[in-house]
Amino acid sequence: MAKIISTMVNDPRFVEAIQAKIGTAVDTEDMEKRIAVLQGQLKQTFGTKSRLERQMDTLDINDANVAALGEMWQGAGKGYQDVLMVTLGTGVGGGCVLNGKIVSGIHGAGGEIGHMPVMDDEPIACNCGNHGCLEQYVSATGIVNQAKKVLDLDDRASSLRNYSSLEAKNIYDEAKNGDVIANETVDSTCKILAKALAQVCSMIDPEIIVIGGGVSKAGDILTSRITQSFKKYVFNACTSTPIVLAKLENDAGMYGSVKSLF
Repeated sequence: MAKIISTMVNDPRFVEAIQAKIGTAVDTEDMEKRIAVLQGQLKQTFGTKSRLERQMDTLDINDANVAALGEMWQGAGKGYQDVLMVTLGTGVGGGCVLNGKIVSGIHGAGGEIGHMPVMDDEPIACNCGNHGCLEQYVSATGIVNQAKKVLDLDDRASSLRNYSSLEAKNIYDEAKNGDVIANETVDSTCKILAKALAQVCSMIDPEIIVIGGGVSKAGDILTSRITQSFKKYVFNACTSTPIVLAKLENDAGMYGSVKSLF
């Protein structure tokens, strides 16, 4: 919390907001004293709940949206105002920030990229009840499911067969080691995600795309392969849109929650 408050102290807009709220200037030169002063003022202003929970109770925003806002403010999207974020974990989350503001939509479904339909003939239902959602193919669970399908139907040798409980991390690790089926799985899932991102970019034209979530720990192999396919599918005006890894990890939502207050 102190790290986040330290960032807030150095943002004049937040300090001005606090000063206007409680009528007290924050002018202590020593950083530790400034943090202590602001902590006390935050407690007085927003209540005693930790992590601004009380203030957040009044905000109708989901975790993926605030994560996108956090990455825009102090993460991989810092310096940009139009950011598309996709989180690849057990599911697929998304957040859209345009002109520095979260786009949540009239039904709160803004940024729900994980439930874009990408396949017509998927027999298995998504958690949302629909069939063929993006989440079913590019989430950590989806990546594993795609690899298992190939392993069941293909008798080629693969190091993936050595795992009793296959995980997305194993697939990316073995792809880096040159395993053919692992690489084919990575290529296939990155291609599906790239096409979905291209479609979104045709609508909102973000300055940058940020990839977060547990799968993003795969690193450059993920962003490079997404980018390779993305350039093939996206509208030509958007081909230079950078696709980067998130920086704030689990703190993104915390930063976004703070940023949403001002």
